[in-house]
Amino acid sequence: MNGIGGIENENFRLLIQIQLDDLDSLLQAGETGLGNDASQSAALKLYRAELLEHAQILADGAMCASLSRAAVADSSAIRAAVQAENQAIQDRRLAEALSRGETIPADSISSAPAAPPQSLHPSRRPQAASSTPSQDFLFGARSSAWASSSQVPRLQSKSATQGKPCVACGDVIPQSDVLTCPPPCTHGYCRECLESLFKAAMTDESLFPPRCCSTPISIETASRYLPRSVVNDFLEKRVEFSTPNRTYCYQPTCSAFIRPENIFRTVATCTKCGDRTCTICKSRSHPGQAECPEDPSVRQMAEIAAQNGWQKCRPCGRYIELDTGCNHMTCPCGAQFCYVCGQRWKGCSCPQWQEERLISRAAVIVDRNHDAFLGAAQRRALLERERRNLMANHQCQHRSWGYRSGPNQCEECHDELPSYIYECQQCQILACRRCRHNRLS
Repeated sequence: MNGIGGIENENFRLLIQIQLDDLDSLLQAGETGLGNDASQSAALKLYRAELLEHAQILADGAMCASLSRAAVADSSAIRAAVQAENQAIQDRRLAEALSRGETIPADSISSAPAAPPQSLHPSRRPQAASSTPSQDFLFGARSSAWASSSQVPRLQSKSATQGKPCVACGDVIPQSDVLTCPPPCTHGYCRECLESLFKAAMTDESLFPPRCCSTPISIETASRYLPRSVVNDFLEKRVEFSTPNRTYCYQPTCSAFIRPENIFRTVATCTKCGDRTCTICKSRSHPGQAECPEDPSVRQMAEIAAQNGWQKCRPCGRYIELDTGCNHMTCPCGAQFCYVCGQRWKGCSCPQWQEERLISRAAVIVDRNHDAFLGAAQRRALLERERRNLMANHQCQHRSWGYRSGPNQCEECHDELPSYIYECQQCQILACRRCRHNRLS
């Protein structure tokens, strides 16, 4: 559905959502972003309210267009239903006449003519939906609040006028179909986006538990918005992700997670295929042997890790590689440790960062923000500025976001985004919408 100059109506909603995100970042920044200027804060809040009203207008226009298309598409079905109803009325009247012993004329036993379908507006013929709802939005369309107070007859639904935007897709959804995250976040997720988030958390442990703005979304709160199958799968996955030093079936064709209650000493029995796995080397169990001989593949993996300087997460055994940034590592299992020695974070005396990694990361930021033909002195000055900024924000909480236009790649999930991407104003990390709200914040 196109709007002014061929611009899609969906793009108008996206632009509004981007502006809302920017305003929310400014308002959440508090004194850092606004100082003590109360008038500026009030102006931003008024502008935010106006954007929400425009989003509601677009949602109302889409709903009206959908109702109009449905009315046109279902006209034949409505006509058939009216005809069937008229026939039923005639049949009932004939049956009553027969029960009273009356004589029924032969010409009266025929199908009653179908009544023409009634339009919502009797003075108008059904018409196709307008192909340019965005024109109404730009040139004098009325909001749903105006429509509800006017005298024009219309189908009115309480949930249709009390909507809330979904922070993931930007659509304005009836309140009853939106999960509102617990304070202080209070963002909303429609059923489809909430289901997508919970499914992603089951396949990507860095998204577990599902959260928005650092606030976890519990399965108990979300269950009424999710299919029962998703809830059951998530409860199983919660047991798996909360288990330290997990054991999976050694059979490549199975690889099922083995719950702790199915482990006796060092032998884990898979309830899916029945095979037994050693909890030490994670290979086939060793019947008849008192101890586990170290698996050659385990030794080989340890040698490769040592050659490349990879560090091992001690709680889960996962190897982690650090390319750029500080030595503070957060494993997908949730453990935090030092990349230099592997000890629990802040439990050692190792430096918080290594100079060459800071310079490498600073170079990435400088190269994407400035022309490639910088002078040597200017480039050194920019690298030093970014190096100091990274040192100051090596434990960034990602509280203030802007966005960059054009095609970019998310530095967390590595997805390619064609139009725009978010950028943390402190540490300069680039993130897609999902990583910003559900992974980094």
